[in-house]
Amino acid sequence: DNDFDSHVINNGGPLVIPAGGFLVLGNNTDTTTNGGAPVAYSYGSNWFLSNSADEVVLLDASLTEIDRVEYDGGIAFPDPTGASMALQDPALDNNVGANWCTATTPFGDGDFGTPGGTNDCVIPTPEVVINEIMQNPSAVDDSAGEWFELYNPTGSDIDLDGWTIKDNDSDSHVINNGGPLLIPTGGYLVLSNNADSGTNGGVNVDYSYGSGWYLSNSADEVILLDTSLNEIDRVEYDGGPVFPDPTGASMALQDPALDNNVGTNWCTATTPYGDGDLGTPGADNDCVIQTPDLVINEIMQNPAAVYDSNGEWFELYNPTASDIDINGWTIMDLDYDSHV
Repeated sequence: DNDFDSHVINNGGPLVIPAGGFLVLGNNTDTTTNGGAPVAYSYGSNWFLSNSADEVVLLDASLTEIDRVEYDGGIAFPDPTGASMALQDPALDNNVGANWCTATTPFGDGDFGTPGGTNDCVIPTPEVVINEIMQNPSAVDDSAGEWFELYNPTGSDIDLDGWTIKDNDSDSHVINNGGPLLIPTGGYLVLSNNADSGTNGGVNVDYSYGSGWYLSNSADEVILLDTSLNEIDRVEYDGGPVFPDPTGASMALQDPALDNNVGTNWCTATTPYGDGDLGTPGADNDCVIQTPDLVINEIMQNPAAVYDSNGEWFELYNPTASDIDINGWTIMDLDYDSHV
């Protein structure tokens, strides 16, 4: 791991992972006492996996790092009890928590997992997707013009009456429409703190949650619970480090099929509506994915043949159809280093 736990595999001979196959390592090979896991190699009792945050790092015989997973105890990774964390697909980045699921197949004495077999991740399609968020309008005050949009990817209309919208703090609102509040199949629903299009910036609002629930202009959360308080969807935006942080424009999900709790899957809306702010309330999002003019493509930050001061370099790649003159451009870091 990243601390002091370390074990050198010593099998007394080859320990082979078959092509396209699996190998299970555990601290105990006895299936009568280890819960029934088919452990092929035991690393003994001096190496343990923390129940909260920890790391599993794999080095080859030359101490070259082959792979690592740094799980976080539930912030992004699953944090199950009595079940394994399982990678949705071996082709995915296994150091990204959203690419893991909680196993659902019983094994041995009754825990859940697929040791030695193909993982059993069932990726649920959310019933409703938080698809667009206007947290900071400029045509009107925030208190009059905030809104967010939901999308229904299913094949049936969904009634939101009685559902709850909330954040991670104390803001909470139970939808009370006095009757069904339907998101049509493949359609959108706009919720706002103000249903008056004459004062809310020109938004056609399907439901107003009133003035007791606001979207922070920096970091905040939008969480959607059904009538049984089951969490259906959530977006935890961060005010700019990863998510967009626009003023006078909505944050828009690039595609409703993408993970909407990953900031890089969002863009800043570009279509004017109403009084002049930008967004597409109640309609398809307008994300234009910009191809960068130049790509930072290779970095030598630590040469060994010469000192850093002589041998550092980085490389730029031009993906466009035209030559680009970078004379006069600036290279910099987030501190004080800068060069024109």
